[in-house]
Amino acid sequence: MQKQYPDKYETWFFFPGPGLGWDPYRDFINNTLKTELDASQHDKHNWHSAPCVWLEKSDGAKELLGGGDRFREWAVRTFSQSDPGNRGILSLATREPSVMTDEFFDDKDTGAAGQR
Repeated sequence: MQKQYPDKYETWFFFPGPGLGWDPYRDFINNTLKTELDASQHDKHNWHSAPCVWLEKSDGAKELLGGGDRFREWAVRTFSQSDPGNRGILSLATREPSVMTDEFFDDKDTGAAGQR
């Protein structure tokens, strides 16, 4: 998304350090986000798949999408199939992730606003 629409999307990512397993990591994200989200979003707050994805809008509002499954659903709703430029986004969003094909994470700076 960020590569296709650099003026519209920024990407940030965070990897927990050594000793911070899945449950403490999820608790950290949940507790941090819960203080910043409107109460109407708390039902989506209990995400169970990675990554945890939320949108931060230009007015400062945050929208929790949830886990990777909800992020893929959002991408399918958001990016038009009629735009050939969205093919790459939609090809990733319409399939289940696989360790065999998605294990590598490209953390090179591709113009994203920041990396953590």
